[in-house]
Amino acid sequence: MRVDQEIAQLELFNSTLDGQAKFKGKHIGAEIERVDGRRIFRLGTINDSLSEEPGFTFEAGDFSIKVAGRTTAQRNTVDVREGWASRYTEGIVEEFRSANWTSRPGCFRSYYLSRSNQLLYQLFGNIGALDICLKGVNLRLVQEDHYIIVAALVPVAYEVFNELSYALLVALGFVSGEFLQNEVFSFRVKTAKSHPGNSFHYRSLRKGGSSVYQAIVWIPFGYEEMIGRPLAEKLYKNKTLIPLDIPTITELARQVLDDHHIKYALVLLNDANESSQSLLIRNNCFFIVMEVLRKTYYEQVKDQLPKDYSNRPHLQKFRNVFEAIAPITDQEAELLALRNTFMHGDIRNIEGEEMMRIMHRQLSLIYKLVLTHAGFRGYTIDHYFLRHGPAKKAFTKLIPGFAKLGVSITEII
Repeated sequence: MRVDQEIAQLELFNSTLDGQAKFKGKHIGAEIERVDGRRIFRLGTINDSLSEEPGFTFEAGDFSIKVAGRTTAQRNTVDVREGWASRYTEGIVEEFRSANWTSRPGCFRSYYLSRSNQLLYQLFGNIGALDICLKGVNLRLVQEDHYIIVAALVPVAYEVFNELSYALLVALGFVSGEFLQNEVFSFRVKTAKSHPGNSFHYRSLRKGGSSVYQAIVWIPFGYEEMIGRPLAEKLYKNKTLIPLDIPTITELARQVLDDHHIKYALVLLNDANESSQSLLIRNNCFFIVMEVLRKTYYEQVKDQLPKDYSNRPHLQKFRNVFEAIAPITDQEAELLALRNTFMHGDIRNIEGEEMMRIMHRQLSLIYKLVLTHAGFRGYTIDHYFLRHGPAKKAFTKLIPGFAKLGVSITEII
């Protein structure tokens, strides 16, 4: 099927489906509904007991899908006026697939629902499709309306395709603040030698999240109220801020695939950065992220560190390793000094606005380190200066640390 046909089928599945289920050779009334981002099934009255993980065939109109899920409740519906009552089983749909689905190697397209219909444009500019190669597999990242689409351009095992897609989503979540992992629809792309078309698979994943904080921006007018119209116009006219590039997102995804410490750090940041999380959770998680980055980067730059590194105080170790990646300011060093305060739970005198300021500094430093390490040489957002001033420091130019340059320099607008 074409992309527009696949999206039309997704929209069908996003509506409430009424039909019947075939369970243990019997046909019973059934319904599948999307509620708060999750798909719920309801099965009519049956005499046999249901297991906690039922499987059944759902039929509605001219299509049939095989459904697997988890029972959550047995419920009753009563209509006193009409004088009837019914009992039904309710549960969560974990996955469903077409009858002709197969996971053997092939070309696949996976769809992830985004809250923004311009997510890729806001990050990469007017670039269209992004062709990315991971582990020797050619992938294409595009957006159609509110769907982020990851497509394999060459045959690949379905499990490998999912692994590569997840690495891209982790990297994308880090730079955009939107971690897309609630659910995924995958279609097998029909080729001359492939399985027949209209072969699809749905999986419910773990909860994703979104945040007002992101790593980069190339059109500054969204922050006009914070930095002022004159500075926004100057930055845009001079093309000071540049979009994210394909080599950087590729390198981020590669690091997620190759280094489980980086994967852990970026997934933790994506989860903690979710808007509903408390400041206390964010502050503590972001310090853990920095701790993981320090240990990971240390292994890469240890030969260029001072000979007495192991005998230095923990704060100095932080600064030495991070300065090998990117220049560290005195204000950022002061932030690192708070690591023990949070990790040891001694935060009696830190709350409210101060926690917010600490969180802004943490995010900004992590963005700077990770994107510099990935090879990006544009500007990242400094969320502390963006919100607290001065506006001219709201964006930080990324410059490699002494591990590559042999110097420590910070250049800020």
